[in-house]
Amino acid sequence: MGGRLSDKRQTEAHAEMHKMAQHLRRQFYSAVSQPPVEKRPVDFFAWLSSVWRTVTNAKSTWLWLKNKHTNHWEIMGAADPLEVVDLPHLPLQIPGEMAPNARSIAELASLIPMPVYVDEISQFKQVHDGIQYKVACADWFRDNHITAFDAIPFATRLSRDQHQSNHSSSGSKAVHLVGVVCNHYGESSDRQEHEPESLRIMGDLTAQAIAYFYEVLFRRILMKLNDLADRYLTTVTKRPDKDRAQYLQQVISIIQSELGVDAVSVFYRDADRPRISCLQTTGLCTRTPDCKRISDPSLPDVVYEIGEGRTGTCFSSGEPIFLPRSDKPSDEAKYLELAKDGVTPLPGPTFLAPIPPSSARAAQQSKGSPRADGVIRCAGHPSPLDSHRQRHFDPMETQTLQFICRQISPILHTFAVREQREHQISLIKHDLDAPLRMIADTVAEIKRRNQSAQPAPEYRFLDLDMALAAAWNLGRQLEADPREEVISPQRTLLEGDIIAHNAAMLRHYATTLSDMSIYFDSFKEIPPLYVDRDAITRVFYNLIVNAIKYGNSGTQIRVSPRTTAKGFAVDVANYGIGVSAEDVPHIFETYYRSAAARSKRQGAGLGLSIARVLMEKHGGRLELTSANDPTVFTMFFPSESKWDRRS
Repeated sequence: MGGRLSDKRQTEAHAEMHKMAQHLRRQFYSAVSQPPVEKRPVDFFAWLSSVWRTVTNAKSTWLWLKNKHTNHWEIMGAADPLEVVDLPHLPLQIPGEMAPNARSIAELASLIPMPVYVDEISQFKQVHDGIQYKVACADWFRDNHITAFDAIPFATRLSRDQHQSNHSSSGSKAVHLVGVVCNHYGESSDRQEHEPESLRIMGDLTAQAIAYFYEVLFRRILMKLNDLADRYLTTVTKRPDKDRAQYLQQVISIIQSELGVDAVSVFYRDADRPRISCLQTTGLCTRTPDCKRISDPSLPDVVYEIGEGRTGTCFSSGEPIFLPRSDKPSDEAKYLELAKDGVTPLPGPTFLAPIPPSSARAAQQSKGSPRADGVIRCAGHPSPLDSHRQRHFDPMETQTLQFICRQISPILHTFAVREQREHQISLIKHDLDAPLRMIADTVAEIKRRNQSAQPAPEYRFLDLDMALAAAWNLGRQLEADPREEVISPQRTLLEGDIIAHNAAMLRHYATTLSDMSIYFDSFKEIPPLYVDRDAITRVFYNLIVNAIKYGNSGTQIRVSPRTTAKGFAVDVANYGIGVSAEDVPHIFETYYRSAAARSKRQGAGLGLSIARVLMEKHGGRLELTSANDPTVFTMFFPSESKWDRRS
């Protein structure tokens, strides 16, 4: 009789336990179906851990996520009775991560993949594929009187398609998250019994809740970024550089808030040059022993060439770079982010995310060009569970930063175009002053002489021609990109139709400005070519005017034709300031002006870049064939062009 009562009590106890488990599972399903998406990631993972702890009756629960950058397991959230009393003390009770070679139960559960229950930690031994797995945090469990625990794996795939910017050039990929929920018990009898299939379903629901949380998070970030774009792009001012700086300050605030980082620096392409400069930062210093802080006015001088250091490599490859805590960036870094105190250089980890090319620039990418328009660097990443410990960037944090980079790419490109335009207009306005004054003076003198019935000197008409040509050329520089210019070829004699007339007009300008002379050899060896006369006149004009501006007083500018194996060439040579070895790679870049050129004459830095594009439109090319003594720019024309067949 006693045995039957005992069996009955056991049956009733199991039924009650099963009923309780069902009730808890329903609570779990209800909770994770409506996750608190308004929370920060650290608070969300803490909430998710608490839900698991309640369902399993665990003494504590840890939610691990595998970091693909380091292959470590990192705790994303924890639930412990201590958190009710004093949450800041909780992190001191738990390890922050597990090494990839720890052979932990969490790793085993993710590999199987199925829940793993350990009813006695001290006796646990399990071999899988010839590898023995163990309790990685056994000392912590022993010190905290934990004797049993279970590990429930989960995995989710968050598609980037849902978050791809229309302006992104990167391909469609998916972010794979692998995690494990670990519940710890003082005694195995404390554990709330759940069927293995039920635990698996709860793992799947955990993965879905995490994916949904990040989808909402990305949408929320997108709304913030769209608000910033509306605020700063709809207001057109004459200082787009200031608008951009204020915009990036707001973007940096969003990054700091979402990623929990102390330091952020934004680097972006300098016009069309293959280099990036710092546009905005929370604080930078040099690598020198005194760690000299970079002042805001000096930020444009913080430059990385393509492939220079990790930042230049990220800019070149267009691929993110993760530097772990063990990395020593101070040993080779050019510049370092500063801590909040504005004095102390920050140690690793550091994450470098490329800003992908905007659609406009991506369409113009050529082989060997940078695969990014800029780079955002983040450093100073204290653990939300322990402010005294720097932690690595988890997969979703790196994905969040890359998402932000994709969204701000077209905005930064728009600001860059505006800034270039304002700069271009300012410089051309300055350069127009001289020809306009020349026109005004010439007209005034012709008017005075006409009133006294005196003929105007011939050189005055040449001055007028020169001034009109200069104004015409400067006006053309305000037009659309020369790469979009339509070429209208016609049969042209370079000497008679272009060079002789322009040389005659420019000779007086050269004499008046620098006592220079212009000489051109016979072009009889070059037959008529099919070219756009206006375009080639513009090329010739830009080369001669540059030779005059940067030539030595009293010297001669020489224009010399010659034949080549593949066509014809025209050299424009002068003796002057020359081109330094440092400037040679950049001489044809838009807006580029060497320090020597800036000190000698004003200019917009557009002439050579426009001239080269126009030559390429003709199937030819423009090259610097000698940098000094003399400086020689050479126009190369093909012997047979596609235009010849139109004769």
